[in-house]
Amino acid sequence: MDGYTKLNEMLESALKQAGEESGMLLGQELTISLTDSLSTSKTAFFSDLDDAIFVIGVDSREAYVGQFYLVFSLRDAIVMSSTLLGIPPARIQEKKRLSIIESDDFDAFSEIGNMINGSFNTVFQGSLANKVHLKVLAPKKFIPDIDKLTDVEPIPEGEYLMFRSRLEMAGQELNYLDVLIPVSLGNQFDPPVVVAEEPPQSA
Repeated sequence: MDGYTKLNEMLESALKQAGEESGMLLGQELTISLTDSLSTSKTAFFSDLDDAIFVIGVDSREAYVGQFYLVFSLRDAIVMSSTLLGIPPARIQEKKRLSIIESDDFDAFSEIGNMINGSFNTVFQGSLANKVHLKVLAPKKFIPDIDKLTDVEPIPEGEYLMFRSRLEMAGQELNYLDVLIPVSLGNQFDPPVVVAEEPPQSA
């Protein structure tokens, strides 16, 4: 994906810090490593989606207005929330295999979301020229073929910048965290460079 060098650097730093701080919360070493970025749309993203997901919205306020989204696989969310809740490993594996999500998991994953959002706030506030405040929203699950896609659920229609990160935690097989940022918000965070056209030279 061309451009968005500053945004890419901000996310790489924020995700690395989020992994370290969330790992301390979980009592497990967790790394979140940015691996890829591309342009996509809601239609394209969900047409390729086979697994259930957990979506955390982040509301950007002050000088940069909009919402972006952290998208985890539901199984990864179950592992992380169950680890925070101190659930025995055998039960965690059973919950992961059967995609069992309970009310306590929502509460625990909200706490993890708050930790990740704190890392994003720290990095974004230290990197952007103007004031920004990020507020995490309540997590929600989406299961393909069961939950219905609408114009606004689980994310709004539109074009997105997708930043994919690999999740790694000792003793667990985790997948990816996708950060989906609407192009309009990405352009606020990291405005495209406008190259002025040179006037035609007179003969």
